[in-house]
Amino acid sequence: MPKTLTELGEHYLLDKHHDPAGICWSRYRSIINFNDDNRIFRSDDFETLRMAAVNGFGVGLLPNWVVSTDIRSEKLMPLFNDPDGRKEDIYLLRALVHLPAKLTVFMSLLHEWLTRII
Repeated sequence: MPKTLTELGEHYLLDKHHDPAGICWSRYRSIINFNDDNRIFRSDDFETLRMAAVNGFGVGLLPNWVVSTDIRSEKLMPLFNDPDGRKEDIYLLRALVHLPAKLTVFMSLLHEWLTRII
């Protein structure tokens, strides 16, 4: 099991393919010292990367909201905190001045659920 980022170069990595938000191993390539692209599985789908990690295909860099249930059930284990120390918020955007009751209930339940899993 890797203890530092530099040791990740010896492991298969699960990585975002296109990553405008910078949530991928590629941004740490110089630290990891990874030279073998054949040992990186890339996908743009978090669920695909999560399932690959759960099934032992490699080490993923995934947001807490994607893997928190798997960590609690011990299907996955966290190795490192975000190397950049980022804490990202989750936003729900709406274009309505007055919220319908259904949306108010949905937002409340979503907030409650996210608070439990993160």
